[in-house]
Amino acid sequence: MPHLTVAGKEIQGVIEAHVEIFHRNPNAPDPVPTMQFKVKLRLQYEDQLPLLALAKQSPQRFAKVELKIFHREATVAHTWTIPNAFIAFYDETEHPGTDVAGSSEGGYFTDITFRGHMPESKDYDGTNVMTCKAGEPPKTAS
Repeated sequence: MPHLTVAGKEIQGVIEAHVEIFHRNPNAPDPVPTMQFKVKLRLQYEDQLPLLALAKQSPQRFAKVELKIFHREATVAHTWTIPNAFIAFYDETEHPGTDVAGSSEGGYFTDITFRGHMPESKDYDGTNVMTCKAGEPPKTAS
């Protein structure tokens, strides 16, 4: 399971996580690509994430977000960090009933997109929106 930390607090219940880096211009690379994490997690009882999504345009809207992606063998593949992330998309969904064959648990999920932001108007240097730290090779790697 991926590990998600927002403003120094580990968020439990992450089911799925994606790291996306993309250019919106179809003809040439953008000067600053869009960088974001998309996560699906179990519905949270705490209000940290909704309040971050609702925050007015101020420093309180931004938080350091770290996402650890793991190999099948439970070793860290990459640690991704967005030093100044804001919630670009927040969606709480309730799917009562079954969500997986044979499960009667139902599905109560939150989908969130954390997007990177450059807080100062300076040139993008490849590390001031998102960083990536290498993990450990899986034990089965040769």
